[in-house]
Amino acid sequence: MTGFPQSEHPKEKIGDFMTTPVVSIDVKATIQEAAHMMDEENASAILTTENGNHVGIITERDFTRKVVGIITVKNTFSYYMNLFGLGSYDPTTSED
Repeated sequence: MTGFPQSEHPKEKIGDFMTTPVVSIDVKATIQEAAHMMDEENASAILTTENGNHVGIITERDFTRKVVGIITVKNTFSYYMNLFGLGSYDPTTSED
């Protein structure tokens, strides 16, 4: 017996939980292209391909922890909230 939890339904397969078609992007695509694809496909993860073969995966967590973490743009969070319609921050009324 392994240390992994056992399914109550041993006949379940990974394909039973996947969506089709599988969303994938070539490893030579830009980070921006991947983010756009994830948004358009409403996917929390996409497979990465090289020469037509699946070689990896990129997830929302990769974006939030790794990609965004290296951005050095000095715009504030409120700037992006306004830009993407997520808030109504008015910088002219700020007490900063």
